[in-house]
Amino acid sequence: SAGLTEAEAEALLAKDLVPRVAAVEACLEVEVTQEQFDSCVSLLFNIGEAAFRGSSVLRAINGKASHALIRQCLLKWNKVRNPKTGQLEVSKGLAKRRADEAKAWP
Repeated sequence: SAGLTEAEAEALLAKDLVPRVAAVEACLEVEVTQEQFDSCVSLLFNIGEAAFRGSSVLRAINGKASHALIRQCLLKWNKVRNPKTGQLEVSKGLAKRRADEAKAWP
């Protein structure tokens, strides 16, 4: 199979984003910039709605915490469970993703 065209992939992503965008809108109690909103959608897409709703990141944002604290909370979501050991381990990919998301709170 040839896989997806770029246009098909973009359409699937857009469809997948609809419920995640709605979930972030429902969770946020304060105004954020578009970049900050997008950062929240990226995090929720990765960790799931339940984890996002209970996260220190969301509490910090809704509590109007300092940008430094929000970044600190975001950067903690950088681990994956090793299937062999059952232990949480830092993922370089997730660490980079969180660092990119944290840039929304300079």
